[in-house]
Amino acid sequence: MPVDPIERLAAALIAAASDGAILVARHGRTTRDQAAQAKQRLDSVGAKLLGTVLNFVPERGMRGYGYGYGYGYGYAPKPGAVLDEHPAGAADCDTESPAPADGTSTGGAG
Repeated sequence: MPVDPIERLAAALIAAASDGAILVARHGRTTRDQAAQAKQRLDSVGAKLLGTVLNFVPERGMRGYGYGYGYGYGYAPKPGAVLDEHPAGAADCDTESPAPADGTSTGGAG
């Protein structure tokens, strides 16, 4: 499906005004020349290319080599911030403090 030149221009201008751009290519559809032209358009408006994503890559059968990748996002701690060892809602954290090494009680109920 051809992309309207106005849409290309708008995308390039938005990328130039942002912190960067991610180039998305479709396996089997986007040619190397098209990807190179897209990068040249981004370069021509001073956009920073942050990375490239290749979509619709076919899965291989059990005999082939496979590679999986997952990602997440969040906020990095501010410099000098004290990190909470057991954030609220974390499933892998113990709910009680460890017992003292001398065997005495910590004063909890029970």
